[in-house]
Amino acid sequence: MSAERDNRPKRIATRTRVNSAPVSLLDCKREGALCSIRATSGLGGIISCWALRSFNKVDMNDQENLNPPATLKQIQQESESLGFRMSSDLLTGSLLRTLAATKPACQFLELGTGTGIATAWLLDGMDQDSQLVTVDNDDSVVSVAREYLGHDRRVAFYVEDSGLLLERFRNQQFDLIFADTWPGKYSHLEQALESLKVGGLYVIDDMLPQPNWPEGHASKASQLISVLESRSNLMITKMNWSTGVIVAARLKE
Repeated sequence: MSAERDNRPKRIATRTRVNSAPVSLLDCKREGALCSIRATSGLGGIISCWALRSFNKVDMNDQENLNPPATLKQIQQESESLGFRMSSDLLTGSLLRTLAATKPACQFLELGTGTGIATAWLLDGMDQDSQLVTVDNDDSVVSVAREYLGHDRRVAFYVEDSGLLLERFRNQQFDLIFADTWPGKYSHLEQALESLKVGGLYVIDDMLPQPNWPEGHASKASQLISVLESRSNLMITKMNWSTGVIVAARLKE
């Protein structure tokens, strides 16, 4: 008997119905591959579809095995105690960590420190030669971030308006900017993008409707998306995932 694999169509036990007539499905590709299925009914009708064989199913849960930063649970508990509920989603944090890991010996800017949840994720992805500047105008929440992350020499905390910091840092260039507050996103957008290096990444979240959005904010979010889409010096990816994330890379002009 030949050792070659038999690639002839094989009958699958699955049966379905087309116009109430029983139909048998034939596997038209090699086992384990994406299959082009042709089903023929007793009425002579033919339908085509794409399917995966059941044994080839992969379960991938993006909420499992996130391996969060060591300090994250404590920061979350402090955030709850303060009633602070504007922290970044865990999935967004995981993405930020991965993006940070692609940029060794680089400069990072976070607009909107909050209690330091996204800060912790960024630091977890950064190498020891990178630096993070993070700013927020609310010292009561920044104090939480300082308590758990202030020992890290790679991070510098600023308590001031993010728009003013962008003005002061206008001559500094960053490899990744995470804009999680009004300035650098809904205001001072030009200043933020001018501070981004060519090849640098501009990341924003909360672009899908959120419970804390004020009335009329949806139109502002839609307008921001349109502005980013229209810029010739950005390559953007919009992700209908987590709280709604956009990643934009600055192009050479």
